[in-house]
Amino acid sequence: MKATALVGMLAVCAMCAVSLTGCSLVLDLPADCTPDDCNGYQCNPEGTGCLIDCDGDEDCADGFLCNTGRDACVEIGCEPAGELQVLFPQADDARDVTLLWNGAEMGAVYPGEGGLEFARIDVNGQPLADPVVLDERGASPQRPSLAWTGDVWAISWEATGLIDGVRRELLRFAVVGVGDRFDVAPVTLWNTTEDQATATIEKSVDTPSIAWDAERERFVIVWSTQVDAADVWMLIVDREGKDLGGNDPDEIPHETAQRVNLTGADSVAPIVNVRSAEVYDVVYREGAASVNVLLRTFDRNADRQGGDVNLSATDARIDSHGHVRINTGSVVAFTEVNGERSVSYRAQIKNDRTIAGGTKLPIERDFVSTSDATVAARADGSQYAVVLVGERLERREVYMARFKDNGASIAVPFSLTELQTRAPVHPRVVGTDEGFMVLFQETEGSRQGQILGQHWTCD
Repeated sequence: MKATALVGMLAVCAMCAVSLTGCSLVLDLPADCTPDDCNGYQCNPEGTGCLIDCDGDEDCADGFLCNTGRDACVEIGCEPAGELQVLFPQADDARDVTLLWNGAEMGAVYPGEGGLEFARIDVNGQPLADPVVLDERGASPQRPSLAWTGDVWAISWEATGLIDGVRRELLRFAVVGVGDRFDVAPVTLWNTTEDQATATIEKSVDTPSIAWDAERERFVIVWSTQVDAADVWMLIVDREGKDLGGNDPDEIPHETAQRVNLTGADSVAPIVNVRSAEVYDVVYREGAASVNVLLRTFDRNADRQGGDVNLSATDARIDSHGHVRINTGSVVAFTEVNGERSVSYRAQIKNDRTIAGGTKLPIERDFVSTSDATVAARADGSQYAVVLVGERLERREVYMARFKDNGASIAVPFSLTELQTRAPVHPRVVGTDEGFMVLFQETEGSRQGQILGQHWTCD
């Protein structure tokens, strides 16, 4: 053997000793080298050996991607459980669809043939029972939210209807129990009104969010209501829809709803999660020209518990956010728009309400821009996924980035829709026992307006 060849082999061996994942230990590979020999890398162009680094995804084997530092091919660890398919064909806005996994099946609320409907579906989106109609289309039901108690499903949503002959915006509520029958038939818990004495005019009910306080066996519902500016409001009801004073759902006094915050800037899109018995976290967007994502913790009396936490701390605008509980606390994902470019971030919140690492962290890939970031956790809370729309390689795709509950990255963000989409928007994601179900909406091409979905299983 020539000395130069021996030196070259020793150099390759040394590189392999430093990083066993960086190249194959088989040095004299045959001319018909296959990527299976190469521990995630492709063969070199000559077919005589393995690549030992990557300049792009094309240098990696199927199921692997080049990491952000372009120095290693990393296994994705997820694969689709079925085909990308059209779901909820009557829906014309993915934001009016919500899903929740209960350990055996999913609850789904969506615009259907009969209006706003609830149905139980399997992990691939196929119906398990006939749908239950919650509200007629004429009521303009929108933005549903869903909670599971362990034995029944509770739904809240916004709608419109006549109150004393005047069309008002409504906070609606229902509970679906065994046999897909109503335990609490659809009812209006609260409606906008106007106080002539104080000239207070409530203009809207926007984006309700519902959560189940298992220890107290109560639902907490938050929403935003526009008066001069929009503020976050709260109402607590039990399994029968009665408020804390024992009033039946159709007799709850208007003043029972409590204002969670009062600012001169709009507070919108609240998402509520239960921190402990009668203590709740709500994450919402607040601001006018510039918008931040804030965390507020409060009790059953809407009294603040500790100071607000600014999760985004930006002079830009936030166009989306999600909030979910994990084993080590909770996590928020959001997209920050600054000029023509937008960047998506995550902020992991520890149980003491501090931000892990002290600040938000970007979702890193060679994106030109991103939008519509949201987040979901696997059913056991051990990992979470940030899903967003990313512009990269002159294409717009839906991407997923996964993280352990300690904040460590799992692989790299990867496309869920490569070469399958035109202009996806408004992704929705829900965690399951084995992975994540993802929905999004197309806005161009032959599937314009359709909502597509797919379940991904992840290691």
